[in-house]
Amino acid sequence: MEGLRQRVISAIFFFIIVLLGVYGGTVPLVILHFLIAGLCAKEFFQLTNATLESKNLIRIILGILTSLAPLTYFFLSYFEYQAFAERLLLIAPAWVSLLFIFELFQTSKAPFERMGNYLLSVGYIGVPLALLASLIFHNNEVRPNIFMGILVLIWLNDSFAYFTGKRFGKNKLYPRISPGKTWEGTIGGAVFTLAFSYVVFMIFNDFSFEKWAGIALIVAVFGTIGDLVESMLKRSKGVKDSGKIMPGHGGALDRFDSFIFVLPFVWVFIKWIEN
Repeated sequence: MEGLRQRVISAIFFFIIVLLGVYGGTVPLVILHFLIAGLCAKEFFQLTNATLESKNLIRIILGILTSLAPLTYFFLSYFEYQAFAERLLLIAPAWVSLLFIFELFQTSKAPFERMGNYLLSVGYIGVPLALLASLIFHNNEVRPNIFMGILVLIWLNDSFAYFTGKRFGKNKLYPRISPGKTWEGTIGGAVFTLAFSYVVFMIFNDFSFEKWAGIALIVAVFGTIGDLVESMLKRSKGVKDSGKIMPGHGGALDRFDSFIFVLPFVWVFIKWIEN
């Protein structure tokens, strides 16, 4: 009972923070993007360093900075600091070389694995959140409802998949990676998410119902895969949670794994429809 109360309190606190970030204005929304990216990157590098000697603080800082590069470039460009953004882009090749030089003087037995982690974090965390920013900050218009709408669909899919799986789950979806997930739960989550996409459309009407229904389908499929991908990472490192930032829920990467993973697919879908 105490554990459930802790989870509920953490979830309410988390929801309020996100709500204030999304609807608090342009500056809080930008900060929220960087906060999610920074926390997820921090946990990603803590995880990937876990079995490679010690958790090197400098590596984690370098990894976070590398992950934040796509977001930094987008926001500098959007807010008309194009000249500075271009200078930042110019140093990107040198930055990668500096990462190699840094690893050259370390005692790691797996330097190229670490380099791979630096670059992987850009595609896994940095680019998806930059793509989300490009949907929200669009043609001198800020559309926070897109952020909240996608997040609500993720929560709906996760919640209904959990409850449907608890009630009807018999056939394991992918027991090697996530023993708790079932086909029944996954299908139940997808059905309810698609059904509630109309409610999402009524509340967050920046997109048409057809677009929200398409996003709901993407969330149902790729949100589940995103959760499995993070489970695969955690299982490979022998840990249960990516962090402890949310008591009862784990870390930031645990909360945003599905959200981040669906963003490139949502971006492609929206751009494909608009063009």
